Amino acid sequence: MSTPNRRPWWADEPIDNWQVTWSNHDLAELAPNIYGPLALRLGVANWRGIDLALEVVATPEGYRCPSVTLSRRDGVIDYAAFRLTPIEEVLRATAQALVMVAPDGGTFWWPIDGQMLDDLRKRAAADKATRDGLVVMVHALASFAGLPPRDTVVRALEIPTATVTRIIARARNGGTYPEPFPKPRPIRNPPAEVGEALAEHFGAPADHPHVGEAVIEQEA
Repeated sequence: MSTPNRRPWWADEPIDNWQVTWSNHDLAELAPNIYGPLALRLGVANWRGIDLALEVVATPEGYRCPSVTLSRRDGVIDYAAFRLTPIEEVLRATAQALVMVAPDGGTFWWPIDGQMLDDLRKRAAADKATRDGLVVMVHALASFAGLPPRDTVVRALEIPTATVTRIIARARNGGTYPEPFPKPRPIRNPPAEVGEALAEHFGAPADHPHVGEAVIEQEA
């Protein structure tokens, strides 16, 4: 006996026009070379008539979402719709609130789409060492963002699941995977090259010379 698909057609509709907001007073190193805000707020207005907001905080396991708020202009909430809201689609925004600054000064943040993603796929296909490094970076950032890391790498870089599994296992066994710190480390005095990379991505920590705006908003 088959189970009927009770998901409404709009439950898989992509969410756009989201915003992610954070304070650059509260940036932290979440794992070796991985930086992000200690807390951020994700929101989208009027998605299928619903205003959706997520509060996200940094933990030793990466970003976690302790609260979700839905509201409608008419004050009526469809609780079936609430249960079926594609939260993972909104959580993709958390990946863009993370940046990896490698020891060699290379900087990596989330491949959104378009030409950037095409370039990453070409680099991964052209060289195995580059491919392995990109797999680890995308896997680590997806994990910290609260997304399914292996599936995210497979989709983003178009690499087979078995290959991704082998690369991540090799990185963990070799000590090159950025395992999380027991507690996120607030940023006070990062090295100059790290501070410059953070300034480009976040607006920089408030007490760093490269100071940006106190609150940054991004919109897809």
